[in-house]
Amino acid sequence: MIAVSHLFQGRAIRGLTLIEMMITLTIIAILAAVGGPSINGMMQNRTADALRDHLEMDIAFARSQAVVLANTVNVQPLSGDWNIGWQVLQGATLLRTRGSNSQHTAAANTISSTFTTSAPLSFDSQGRASTGSLLIAVTNCKGEHRHTININFIGQTVITSGACP
Repeated sequence: MIAVSHLFQGRAIRGLTLIEMMITLTIIAILAAVGGPSINGMMQNRTADALRDHLEMDIAFARSQAVVLANTVNVQPLSGDWNIGWQVLQGATLLRTRGSNSQHTAAANTISSTFTTSAPLSFDSQGRASTGSLLIAVTNCKGEHRHTININFIGQTVITSGACP
């Protein structure tokens, strides 16, 4: 039986040659150049979907709190800008907040709405709402990730998605 160490006698154990290494690095660079933009699009799509989910969840929370507390509950933008965040209020009592004045939760001009600080999304004690919509349009997204959240009179949310700008 021949020992394995005898098989490699007389032959130097080689590493990668310079040409092999350059070919490998070239392939990696091409893959990064092709994949980079799609990764950016995926991140923008995730941002759009997360904003939609958070808004929908907080709107449902506001409606349920209005019914449970038998009182009016409002959802309004922080400092008049939905892109900074929003808060759920029952009168002067803060029930929930998302985002902050010091940290943006979305890219500029991402969320637009018919609701404002002076005319917030409002739910009465029966869960009925002021009607309006919120548009989530994240720049550089790909596919069907432009979301519109419509709130009807009975407080239901209807979400439609369309092609990104």
